Amino acid sequence: MDIIKNIYRGYSFDKASNIGDGIVYKYDSTNEINKQKVSIKSFLDRSFSFLNANKSTSIVYKITSINNAALLKKDYEEINSIMSRHKYIDRVTKLIELGYNIEFYAYDDSTFKLNLQVIDSELPKIIAHIVKDIYVSRISKLVTIQASI
Repeated sequence: MDIIKNIYRGYSFDKASNIGDGIVYKYDSTNEINKQKVSIKSFLDRSFSFLNANKSTSIVYKITSINNAALLKKDYEEINSIMSRHKYIDRVTKLIELGYNIEFYAYDDSTFKLNLQVIDSELPKIIAHIVKDIYVSRISKLVTIQASI
């Protein structure tokens, strides 16, 4: 059975905060189909964006050293002093160079996490892994991301 039946793109004159980006059809083991709207928002007149840069889609990572110690103050200051064009990627690279681990911890918004879990219970962890890989490995092509999971 093809799970994705149709993909529609339309326009609305409602505020962006009132528009849902997707509808998920959830198939369970009893062959029941539940239609659920997903409240992931995107801006009008732009391509669908799964992870808009805002607080509701923020992923929190835990940074620890190999022996599970917290980030040292001198390392913290060195990392935050990086102000290059790609400062976030360069900061993550520096963390790894200094021997720190970056692990998924949580999502800022529990509703966003629950929406991901409606699709797949492991999707929050998968998305967090993909986002981290984009910063660590500078991977941006879907085929390469899929192979890294």
